[in-house]
Amino acid sequence: MRERGGKEGNEKIMKGLTDINAFLPNHIWKEDFLIFSTTNKVLEPEEKKALLAPFDEEDKQVKGIGIDSFLQFEEFLA
Repeated sequence: MRERGGKEGNEKIMKGLTDINAFLPNHIWKEDFLIFSTTNKVLEPEEKKALLAPFDEEDKQVKGIGIDSFLQFEEFLA
């Protein structure tokens, strides 16, 4: 049976979390300033409301994901 965790496992987790942290700001910028600004120009209010409804529902169910979670993972691995 393989040993769980250890230094190598912690390093892999930290690399993954660091990569995600580096990726997200640019990704969010693209969403906000390219995708959403374009859709706001072409969609009618009713279409936007229908498109956003599933995302609003998901946001209600998912809490605490973000920098706080990253810092908790970092603390856990220290």
